[in-house]
Amino acid sequence: MSPFRLAALVLLLASSAAAADSPACRAACGAMAQSRAANPVPVQACLIRCEASARYQAGLRGGQAAALGRVAVAVTGPVRGMPVSFAQPHWGAIYAAAPPAPQIGIAFGEGDRLLAHSGAAQRCSSGRESSCRMLLEFTERCGAVAQARRKRGILLTDHPSTYEVAALATGTGSSRAAAEEDALAQCRGRDGQSACRIAASACTAGT
Repeated sequence: MSPFRLAALVLLLASSAAAADSPACRAACGAMAQSRAANPVPVQACLIRCEASARYQAGLRGGQAAALGRVAVAVTGPVRGMPVSFAQPHWGAIYAAAPPAPQIGIAFGEGDRLLAHSGAAQRCSSGRESSCRMLLEFTERCGAVAQARRKRGILLTDHPSTYEVAALATGTGSSRAAAEEDALAQCRGRDGQSACRIAASACTAGT
């Protein structure tokens, strides 16, 4: 690296050392420290690129809200059922709040891995839930997440006031149905006493 480029990189890192990085970017870049400046220089550079890409993408388009039952699950990507053609690998990611919170964020059809993660994390956190974490990353496949729901009263419905989330499970497959079946099987294996329901699913390609 030339002295000029090295100096420019150092200046950029110094100017953004105090920036707050999203959980998705920290996970994607392998940042071990909460403070950007406390991480190695290559990790800091990765964080800068990740956050810049997320801001740029957010300015280009917004997410689409899909209601699954009466739980609002934020999603971004091609509309379900529409034919999609991809000339390069596309990524998907699913983030969810820690049980018993029901929030889920899913991103799919992204050409950039970091954008898939940042998009899913941001959409999960949009419901004022700060404990969202990555559950699944998938590419050129379908992904799904199932919730093990325990009823709070007499009836269990799709409204979150009637249940609490006891556990989460993910699944993948070559089709949406296969991914959902895998997620439900994993869910039942983790919690046989609760009712397992698909909370969100998507495909990164036209499968």
